[in-house]
Amino acid sequence: RYFCACTLSRPASSMESPAIPSSTRVYESAVLNVPADVAWAAISTLDFSHLTPATCTHFELLDGDSTHHVGAAFKLTYQDGIEWTFKVLEVSELHRFITYELVTSSADLTYTSQINTQRVRRVTASNGSFVEWISDFSNDAKADVLLDRKFKIQDAFSQMADSIHV
Repeated sequence: RYFCACTLSRPASSMESPAIPSSTRVYESAVLNVPADVAWAAISTLDFSHLTPATCTHFELLDGDSTHHVGAAFKLTYQDGIEWTFKVLEVSELHRFITYELVTSSADLTYTSQINTQRVRRVTASNGSFVEWISDFSNDAKADVLLDRKFKIQDAFSQMADSIHV
């Protein structure tokens, strides 16, 4: 094993603001105290105006008859007025997961792409739900974007715990 403590010469501009390598995946999970079928029925609608009403003010299905179909498009409007449009890429009723991609934003973004997957599993000991949320970003997403996403998902889980009922 060798260690080299050498310094590479870089232009002054890159010395001022070095890029911090980071993973481009955000993974968060939570346990909700409702049966998995109930959690899945609510989460798979992707209607965040009901799931996270403090954050999302409006849900609109743009294409398709429901979010349970690959290719369905939907738009979310957030409290700050920003609108994001998503396209459903994959749905599994058997494994209770749904994957959707951000396709447009009314605000400028600092990254090229974002793909989300939400999965619901049954907690056998309590008949509750284990919910996973994965956000995969393109490699141009910076650490601050990922950290912001982490906290927004945690907040979403907190709101879901209050909004999803039997």
